[in-house]
Amino acid sequence: MASKESTSTRTTQYSQQINEDIDNDSMPNVSTMPVSLSPPTFQQEKEQLSEFADRGEAKPEDDTKAEDETKAENHTKAEDDTKAEENQGESKTAGWVDLDQSKSTSVYVSNLPTDEDFTIEEFMAVMSKCGVIMRDPRTNKPKVKLYRDKGTGQLKGDGLCCYIKKESVSLALSILDGSMVRDQEIGVERSTFELKGEYDPSKKRKKLTKSQRKRLEENNNRHFKWEPEKSRAFRPVCECTVVIKHLFTLDEMEADVTLGEKLKEEVTETCKRYGTVKKVVMHENNPDGVASVTFENVENSDEAVRTLNGRLVKGRHLEVSLWDGKTKYEVAETEEQRERRLNQWSRYLEEDDGEEA
Repeated sequence: MASKESTSTRTTQYSQQINEDIDNDSMPNVSTMPVSLSPPTFQQEKEQLSEFADRGEAKPEDDTKAEDETKAENHTKAEDDTKAEENQGESKTAGWVDLDQSKSTSVYVSNLPTDEDFTIEEFMAVMSKCGVIMRDPRTNKPKVKLYRDKGTGQLKGDGLCCYIKKESVSLALSILDGSMVRDQEIGVERSTFELKGEYDPSKKRKKLTKSQRKRLEENNNRHFKWEPEKSRAFRPVCECTVVIKHLFTLDEMEADVTLGEKLKEEVTETCKRYGTVKKVVMHENNPDGVASVTFENVENSDEAVRTLNGRLVKGRHLEVSLWDGKTKYEVAETEEQRERRLNQWSRYLEEDDGEEA
């Protein structure tokens, strides 16, 4: 009950206060406030602007506009500063750049032998003890160098070696530094490159193309690629092909232009007895009378060699063996042979036409 009475008392006091404020004209008289139901005309707006100008006051919209202009100026200035920093960075990049030595894969070797018979190959043999030497993707040559005197051309006794992996540098520093090469103690240290004279952009090497980068990556990965050992029973794919020699002579081929196709059909039918035949090639211009037959697997080719080798054909003993994968039996046709072959085909076609008639 006490709380209800206190709440009622506070409400009565608040109402009295409001009435006192109204009596003391603390609130504006609503009846005296101008009320405009239509927007100001152009002339009225012009008079208001003139009144602001006479007082030296700025219209609130003008303040906002000024603030926007200030912000725009500051933003433009910040953009200019950023562009200037980027241009400065580009100019710095376009010039000489000091490389991070921790990522370098090159070592500088000093006190090397200066004998004329000390070759790049011998230098590579020493340096390759600690890692795989990188090859230039443009020339495919090892990235090693023995410095020579420009005037005399004599070896100066120092060199440079670039590895594929940076870990090889640490090995070279710990193993090769202080080692003996031809009774001389060599020194090995990380290579550092310094600019001599002014930077010449024209001497800067062009960036590698996409294909060059891909080839470089493939070559580097090939050195560290692991492959399981081949089993003792492994047979190369080339041994699926059988080479048959002395199957024909060049004179026989010139006498009968259709002999090549006839022999191809006969060889195919004969070799089907030993397994699936994938391809038969007649090397018609080879003086040894060679034909090659490719089987599906080495078991079929082995059986063909055992059966056909030494067989007698038209008084000639066949020589049948597995292909070594390297020897090329195709012989290019000469112009004279080509003319004779075309003449033989012309006579053959004429005879065919005569028989049909």
